[in-house]
Amino acid sequence: MYSKIIIFTLFICINAFADFYDQIEKIDKKRGDIYFDMNKTLKKPDTSIYKEQIQNAMNGLQDRINSYETKVYGGATKKEIFSNIQTSLNQNGGQKIDINIEDFISNNRIYIFMSSSVPLSIWHEYGLFLDKNKLKNGSLLLRGCINGCEKIMPTMEFLKKVIEYKPNEKMNPSILLDPLLFERYEINEVPCIVYAKDVSYLNKGFQGSEGSKEEVKTGKIYKSCGDWNMLYHLEELEKQSNDISLIKLIKKLREPK
Repeated sequence: MYSKIIIFTLFICINAFADFYDQIEKIDKKRGDIYFDMNKTLKKPDTSIYKEQIQNAMNGLQDRINSYETKVYGGATKKEIFSNIQTSLNQNGGQKIDINIEDFISNNRIYIFMSSSVPLSIWHEYGLFLDKNKLKNGSLLLRGCINGCEKIMPTMEFLKKVIEYKPNEKMNPSILLDPLLFERYEINEVPCIVYAKDVSYLNKGFQGSEGSKEEVKTGKIYKSCGDWNMLYHLEELEKQSNDISLIKLIKKLREPK
């Protein structure tokens, strides 16, 4: 049965998203309302008797603003969110993250399980993420051909839409058709990302599906399912695995370009 499996390898690119504009607008409005109320109620002659009251009010105002921002952002400031730099994640004093990306790619896998029912915008985002960050150990996966493999054109037409994410612009991630991987990792919903550690072939010349348990061994595996952005998925996988390589990879991806 599986001898007829068709495995396509193509390549892609992705737009990172996830903005916080709504929350930011709320913060700015809250800040403005607080200042307005304070100026309305504390507008006094510039005498020493009122300076201490005004200063205390200002200190209280900043505490209220800090508390509000902490509730919305979990303690991160707007500048950190816009620049994608979280100092709590960066323990290297601003230095470049030391990670051997080739070792990470060769020993681990990031499988992104998809279907043709997933919106193209999600395909484009995940594919661009893999391509942009040169994650050659990551693949977008379909369970099989669209409408069956008797006719290949529906599948090819769909993949063309995936690759051409903009008019006259293409991207290059790996795309595989592999039902064995869906079976091996018990995928029942999509999108679903699997982080598989320490993937190795028992026979170096093996060129079949990595879903073959007889030919391919793996270490521990971790899953994150849902149509979240890829960086969120990686952070969820890192929480589950506490894997140092994944931690370093996330930090590196957050470095200013």
